Amino acid sequence: MPQPNFVAPAMVGPPRVNWQEQLEQGFQARQAQRRQNRGGQRRGQNEGAPMAAGPPAPMEGRVNWQERLEYGFQQRHGGPLEDQNNAPPQQFIMGRRETYAEEERQHAAHQHNLRLQNDAQRQIDHDREALQHQAQQDELQRQQQHQRDMEALEHQNNVAQQQQMDQQAEAERAQEAINNNQALAALPKACRPYHDPTQRFSMGPMSVECPHCHALHFKSERLTNSSNIRPRFGICCLQGQIQLPPFSEPPQLLRQLLTSSTPRARNFRERICQYNCAFAFTSVAVKVDEAILNGARAGPYSFKIHGGLYHSMGTLHPQEGQRPSYAQLYIYDEQAALATRNIRNPNLNHALMADLQDMLIANNPLVPLYKQAYQIMQETAPELQDNVRVSIVMQPGDDPR
Repeated sequence: MPQPNFVAPAMVGPPRVNWQEQLEQGFQARQAQRRQNRGGQRRGQNEGAPMAAGPPAPMEGRVNWQERLEYGFQQRHGGPLEDQNNAPPQQFIMGRRETYAEEERQHAAHQHNLRLQNDAQRQIDHDREALQHQAQQDELQRQQQHQRDMEALEHQNNVAQQQQMDQQAEAERAQEAINNNQALAALPKACRPYHDPTQRFSMGPMSVECPHCHALHFKSERLTNSSNIRPRFGICCLQGQIQLPPFSEPPQLLRQLLTSSTPRARNFRERICQYNCAFAFTSVAVKVDEAILNGARAGPYSFKIHGGLYHSMGTLHPQEGQRPSYAQLYIYDEQAALATRNIRNPNLNHALMADLQDMLIANNPLVPLYKQAYQIMQETAPELQDNVRVSIVMQPGDDPR
């Protein structure tokens, strides 16, 4: 006879009911009740019969219904099923089967209800978690939006403060400029700082030649009664009325120093003013306006001459206790004059100083004149040298320059 299996399938969810154990307990309770009800009727008949052993313990949690049936049959008929050679009634077996089938249906229905409850509980938990997650997302978005709003407000405050600071700085600069302009207005124009003009003015290239002397001019320097095609100029040669001889070719040494790119030539051009003063015959005698020079520290350098410009030749002999200078050096021996110039100008190239002195002696027409005066002084008696005077006589028509 097949035995029903009441082992429930594994479930996931809330604690499960052990139906196997409940079925066994229910079956045992019903059996005990039947035995108790029939005990009084059969007690007298069964007092002399040996006690039949009870059904063995279930194996591995399963109920051996065959043994249960045999045990019930022995209790009712007083002997084992094999000894009686008699089978249990068919109705008894069918009733038991119907009972077991009903219990299985109830168990299946209960399992189905549990699954439905578990599914419903899982859906409820899922919906609750979804709602909590959505609430957390909404709260996070609200916090982020609040943070962005606070940052935007802080940025606006910073921008407003920066604009206020810029406006205050601009007002301070404007006030400082007003104060500086008022202070500069009280200074002479030569003492005011120089500033580049806001707009540049260009006269164009200085490439237009005078048709008479071929001097270069700006086109805007032409005479008003001349045309652009044939411009005429009056500031150079008065339209040909003044004719000057062409410049003579410079000595080879001077040309090389003025045009070459050697270190020696570059040094000469950088200190050309000092070289020129070292070999000059005269000094500049002029009355300088010191008021402009002393007050022009903030402005461009100004050299203002008051009155006329003179070239002082001085005496042929230096005063007592002073070294010879300018034209006084040209009446001395060449080596002594060179040594004096080198002492006065220690930063100049001494070899170049010797070459320049040789060039002047060979090419400058004024050097022999001073040499002749020196020779005349040497030939004159010592007692008469104090009365000797030198005069430069210009012939009519000579160039006074």
